[in-house]
Amino acid sequence: MLNERLNSFEHRGFVKLLKIGAQLKNSFYLVIPKQLTANQRLKEYEAKALQHWIAELPAANPGLVTRLIHDFIIEFNAIEMGAQLRLDALEL
Repeated sequence: MLNERLNSFEHRGFVKLLKIGAQLKNSFYLVIPKQLTANQRLKEYEAKALQHWIAELPAANPGLVTRLIHDFIIEFNAIEMGAQLRLDALEL
């Protein structure tokens, strides 16, 4: 059923999808970083630690805040963690 839906999208010209799942990310030019196991760093992504980090962001300097959040997202995507912890961190 999924293959039929993918074929219909492909024939309609919406998205050029590849049949192999591993190559699907390449059709959208997405780069998925290799995730590293860093159990000691998982504490940094718990709600209390993230709330403290967010409160400490320099509100008077939006350029610095943007760079810090960008760096956070890069590190966040590179660390292997449970789905619930990841979703909870993103909600903050």
